[in-house]
Amino acid sequence: MRLSTCVCLAVVFCALAGWGLTGCSGTSGGGAATSSGSGGHDDHDHDHAGHDHNHGHDHAHPVHGPRDGELIELGDEQYHAEWLLDEAAGTVTVYILDGAVEKDVPIDADSVTVEVTLDDQKQEHPVPAVRAEGSSQTAQFQADSKALVSLLKLVGKGTEAELRVDINGQSFQGKFVAHEHDHDH
Repeated sequence: MRLSTCVCLAVVFCALAGWGLTGCSGTSGGGAATSSGSGGHDDHDHDHAGHDHNHGHDHAHPVHGPRDGELIELGDEQYHAEWLLDEAAGTVTVYILDGAVEKDVPIDADSVTVEVTLDDQKQEHPVPAVRAEGSSQTAQFQADSKALVSLLKLVGKGTEAELRVDINGQSFQGKFVAHEHDHDH
């Protein structure tokens, strides 16, 4: 009887120790792969030479948003934005998300702004709100602009882009970072 109690306690201790070491890494509720904040890598194959998933903080960081879009950190991860390009339709769609990258955060804004820097020239591109009729808030913003799609495809290749958005009276800015998607998830 005494031996089985020790074995049981050892199993519980190991489980708790393992949980404490891994923290919140793994996958998020949306199934997106995450990486360790201490320099780990996500679980898909692509070259990480141009970017690092360790952004100076000590917790798991989702690689993609709930719609498998790229992420932009807003504030000290108070919020995130997910961005998606649809080349065929010529649209750029931005969703405002919570800090955990799990839920949409509807905001009271008519648009968000994408500022693109190309050859030291800055261009501002408004991305209008997409609202349900009668609603004053939305988490979705979409621009019909093949030019903006083309510019955002160049992010990290000599082009920089920043998202600017006001959330609850506070201004946030975040850099666009593109990951190569030559693989299936």
